[in-house]
Amino acid sequence: VRTEDGGRAWIDVSPPELAYGVQDCGAQATVRAAEASTAWVGYINAYYDPSDPSCFQVPVSDLWKTEDGGSTWRLGSFVQRNRDTIGGSAIDGSGFPLLEFVDRQYGWAWRAFFLGASSSGNEFYQTIDGGQTWRLFPEAYLFGVTGMDFLDLKHGWVSTRHVFAYPPSLGQTHNGGSTWEFSEVRLPGDPANFNKCGLRSPSMS
Repeated sequence: VRTEDGGRAWIDVSPPELAYGVQDCGAQATVRAAEASTAWVGYINAYYDPSDPSCFQVPVSDLWKTEDGGSTWRLGSFVQRNRDTIGGSAIDGSGFPLLEFVDRQYGWAWRAFFLGASSSGNEFYQTIDGGQTWRLFPEAYLFGVTGMDFLDLKHGWVSTRHVFAYPPSLGQTHNGGSTWEFSEVRLPGDPANFNKCGLRSPSMS
């Protein structure tokens, strides 16, 4: 939904939901807006029923974009993983990547995915054409990201949650996301409760 009067009234500007199964299992929209007229939306499978295999973390790659405030939407796609190279059983853990854009053209995306046997991987991308194509930054090494915010094309921040031996932290980049420097955030309680601690999305704008 979209508001044009500070929240007093809201208008439904939803893009279509596609037939990859989430409408039968329950769908949740992930939204990122760069300005009043430009936004991107992806749908996440929001329901899991062990008795229904068709509702098991459906991978989502569809990426909708609007440049007129939601009146019309154009369908694109996010990067598809090659399942044949990783055992054929990988499922995107988040269903859809975490997105950040500074304008209509420049943006970043972080995605976690399940590899099986209690292992997972992470990928960090950049786009310079509004999400039509994405460049992978294999050297970024971002784990457990909970939020992301970029001030401009070079300077950005990520917040993280506890992942294995890594406590919550705040990461900063000065080169558009190629490399990151992390500062550990002091935990408020017993270190034994690391897995219950995490940071939320930074907001530097």
